[in-house]
Amino acid sequence: MNGYGPELKKLGPLQFVTLTMPNVSAEKLRAEVTRMSRNFTNIVRVIRERHKINFSGIKKIEITYNERENTYHPHLHVIVNKGQGGTIITEWLKRYADANIKAQDCKTADKNSYNELFKYSSKILAKAGRGFNIYVPAIDIIMQAMDRKRTLQTFGKIKKISEDVEELQAVEVEGLEPTTTAREWVYNDLLSDWQTLDGLNNLTGYKPPDIDFIIFM
Repeated sequence: MNGYGPELKKLGPLQFVTLTMPNVSAEKLRAEVTRMSRNFTNIVRVIRERHKINFSGIKKIEITYNERENTYHPHLHVIVNKGQGGTIITEWLKRYADANIKAQDCKTADKNSYNELFKYSSKILAKAGRGFNIYVPAIDIIMQAMDRKRTLQTFGKIKKISEDVEELQAVEVEGLEPTTTAREWVYNDLLSDWQTLDGLNNLTGYKPPDIDFIIFM
């Protein structure tokens, strides 16, 4: 966000566009991710060549999982300038005739749009009552589908601003005996912490939140 934000602001008024398509099975997910990216690149080319509008923006791929139907929902979030959001949606529906027109969206971009664009590419947790479900196989399938794919991609006149990143520093932990080794600690699932073999000392003192997590393997 820090790298691209200032460059986006230079583009003038912006629109936040969401492009969706029908859910797909695990077997088709990777192919659809590739197809979506190619179709969007084609849409940008068509608008530039046919409408003679040289516009810019950022596209991001996001994939969510529908546990009830065991399907996957790949979709795009786009921030774009020069009022081309509606045209992008029109061209998108030409390529996805089975997509629901009501599921496509175009609105004026704001701070929330930046947060939506630069957040995760897939949700790890699925809300379930007072807790969360974690679907491990689905996460694995999504990660495989996105392997060596660019989740975030710019087009037009926009480049990321380089940032100065502080180097990682070693952190000394006080209160541990110098003779303690990794083999002398065992993990306690109930406490979500490492303990000494005698169970008398906890390594971090972590207090897990009062939230239920159910892991589906």
